[in-house]
Amino acid sequence: MSYVVDEGFILIELLESAPSNHHQQSALKVTPTLLTAAAVISFDHGFYGYIAIHIKHHPSVISHYQRYGAEIIRPNRMALSTIASTRLVQLYLKKGER
Repeated sequence: MSYVVDEGFILIELLESAPSNHHQQSALKVTPTLLTAAAVISFDHGFYGYIAIHIKHHPSVISHYQRYGAEIIRPNRMALSTIASTRLVQLYLKKGER
């Protein structure tokens, strides 16, 4: 994952670009982990979990990220809100904690 700390959000420029991650099965395992890491970074910077992702504008890519709460904000960009990032952190980092 390659990201930039921008004004008020984390911008993910490269996500899952390794050849081994191009298959859907691998992507399903890698995506939530990387998005959760980005969410933590965003919260740590005081950005309330806001994340933008630079994507290839393709229906399968869009639907893949929508599974994790991302929304289209322009043709090559999707974003996760505070709510979506909080859900990722709760699901993947705080699993089992009550």
